[in-house]
Amino acid sequence: MRWVFFLIVTYLLVSIQSGMSGLLVVGDQVLPNLLLILGVFVSVYAPQTTTLWAMLILGVLSDLLVPIRGAGPVGDFVLVGPYAAGFMVGGWAALQLRGIFRRSIPGIVMTVLVVCFFVELMVVAAMTIRGLPWPIAEPLIGWSAADELVRRFWCLLYTTGMSIPLVYLLGGMLRLFHFETSRPGQTGYVMR
Repeated sequence: MRWVFFLIVTYLLVSIQSGMSGLLVVGDQVLPNLLLILGVFVSVYAPQTTTLWAMLILGVLSDLLVPIRGAGPVGDFVLVGPYAAGFMVGGWAALQLRGIFRRSIPGIVMTVLVVCFFVELMVVAAMTIRGLPWPIAEPLIGWSAADELVRRFWCLLYTTGMSIPLVYLLGGMLRLFHFETSRPGQTGYVMR
C-alpha cells in the first residue's frame, strides 16, 4: 500500500469529519465515523500487517478527535486508547470477514456494519471501565453506558449508510492505494 496516499486520504477524511461535524450531526451527537469506513476499506484489500497498522493509526486519530469531559479540576481531556483498541479489534474482525464477504460495495458495507459494532462496543466497555470509581481515577461527567450504547447504535447505522457513497468513491481510487495482491503483476482488484 502507498502510505503517502493513505495519509492524504486520512487527512482529508479527518478534515471532513472534524470540520463539517456541524453539518453531519443528526439529533443528539450522532455522527458518522469516516475513518472507520477508510479502515474497513483498507482491511478488505491490504495484507494483515498493513491492515493492523492502518487501523491503529486511524484509531489513535479517532481518539484525538473526541475529547472527554472530566470531573472536578480536570477539564476536557483526550484519552488515547479506547478507539485505538476498538479499531484494532475491528481490524481483526475485518480480516476474518474478508473471506466471507466479496470485494464489492455491498460486501464492504456489511463489513463496515460488523466492524463498527465491535469498535463501538469496545469503546463503551473501555470508557465504562475507565469511569469506575478507582482510588485515583476521576469519574466521567454524564457517562451512562446504556445511553452511550443507544447513541452509538445510531452512529453505527449512520456510519453504515455513509459508507455506501464513500466506499464507491474510495473504490474509484483503488489503483492509487496500490494494494499488494497475491497475483504477480496486479496492483489492485476490480470492485464488482
